[in-house]
Amino acid sequence: MKYLTALHKLRGEDEDIEEEIQEMKEEAEKEQSVEKIGVWDVITLRDPDWKMPLIICTVLHAGQQLSGINAVSTCSWFFEDEYSVSLVFYLKNVTFLSSSLFCLTTTKGPK
Repeated sequence: MKYLTALHKLRGEDEDIEEEIQEMKEEAEKEQSVEKIGVWDVITLRDPDWKMPLIICTVLHAGQQLSGINAVSTCSWFFEDEYSVSLVFYLKNVTFLSSSLFCLTTTKGPK
């Protein structure tokens, strides 16, 4: 079997890989039991718990696009004299990302 050969080559011949193979098989079984959803399911709000996270992400993204800050941060190298200007824009991106992640992880997600 090719996967055994590849795993032995990767881990070394003296390593016991049976436990790792068993874990991979269990993960594959778990993955098949998870319900698959698509973009259309999220957009049509098949689960009402998705409404608030979707609204938060949309509002944050729209605000970022309408403010034009993406164009400024992309072209900041053109007009910057010191590194402090670009640092401000990078910190802005980190702030937007962390606030988005906070909002998504603290709201009640899908069951």
